[in-house]
Amino acid sequence: MLGLALVVLVLFVLTYKNTEIPKSECHTAMGIVSNIREGGVQDVVFELEGKQQQSYYINRGVYYGFDIPTLEKQLLAAEVTIYYADGWSLFDLLGSKCKHIREIRNGNWIIYSEF
Repeated sequence: MLGLALVVLVLFVLTYKNTEIPKSECHTAMGIVSNIREGGVQDVVFELEGKQQQSYYINRGVYYGFDIPTLEKQLLAAEVTIYYADGWSLFDLLGSKCKHIREIRNGNWIIYSEF
């Protein structure tokens, strides 16, 4: 039982280490926003044109005040740059192709940043 608890703890730590990655170590995705929706537990999920197998999320974005209809008016069909953590996540075991957004911007406008 202790071994199982240790394995779960290690997986949990590996999952949340992604939020500590500095901007210099993040990957970037650029593209036109094709869909914005709520997913997970009040997460804001973005999809980009031509990247149907991949999505990106702001953790608890709705909880922290992002409004999906407002974001749609501002960002649907707009080009954005997303900086995301590309580390392994516990959710990868469940088939998730969703990456944690560390920063998202439209031109010089920073929409969200954890830096």
